[in-house]
Amino acid sequence: MKHLVFTMAALMIFAVASLTVVAQQIVLDENFDNVPNGELPDGWTVLYNDTYNGFDDAAQKQVPCDPPCPGWQVLDGVLDSGNGDHDREALFIMVGSGWEQITVQVDMVRAQGTGYMGTATNVQPNGDRYDCRFMTGNPGNLLNAEGTNDFDRRGANPVLWLVQRVNGKFTVLAQADNVADLERGPFHPMEMTANGANLSCTAAGATVEATALDALPAGGVGFHNGEYGAFYDSVLVTAVATSVDPKSKLAATWGQIKQQ
Repeated sequence: MKHLVFTMAALMIFAVASLTVVAQQIVLDENFDNVPNGELPDGWTVLYNDTYNGFDDAAQKQVPCDPPCPGWQVLDGVLDSGNGDHDREALFIMVGSGWEQITVQVDMVRAQGTGYMGTATNVQPNGDRYDCRFMTGNPGNLLNAEGTNDFDRRGANPVLWLVQRVNGKFTVLAQADNVADLERGPFHPMEMTANGANLSCTAAGATVEATALDALPAGGVGFHNGEYGAFYDSVLVTAVATSVDPKSKLAATWGQIKQQ
């Protein structure tokens, strides 16, 4: 009988220990297959009606997009960002709110030209956020237009950047130089994680990590492009679920077994 009790205890301890591992909860799984052409899924918002450099020409501020917003529509089961050129066109789209400790996975296609594309976490309605950007061409020109010079001009293209936008200012937190040049046409994966102010992004065969200078509150996720068009598909957003203290749980379980 003692052997049976011990075996039961061991099995229960193993099971409880396994269950207390912090789990990932899916909060968004979108492949755009059921979205009609020319539309967006429910809850997706084109945040800006921007010029290519991210600012309204007159006020030099990022402004909300008043529909109909150019660019950003679903076409044949993928999210199309539009041309992304110098014409007035929305460059950023977001979904969700109140999400924290988030991991975003997405497949991206570089469609044309030079510029950047990527994803974002902790997105606030005023545009504050953390970005991961795959960039080609002259990234200095792009960020100069957005209000910061905090980057390494000597970085070899293409580059992978972690960027924060707070109070209208973009700051490069980390970069990987001379990453793989993502071929135009096929889909390429990107994964970005925000755990508080700890950020990481993996794409183009490289991983960049950084600690944000400003800790943003929970928010939505977003996707962006600049100068060149991009396509997005297979969006998966997961959040860290609330964990249980394994010590208190194990103590309670063992106490129950001993009474048998």
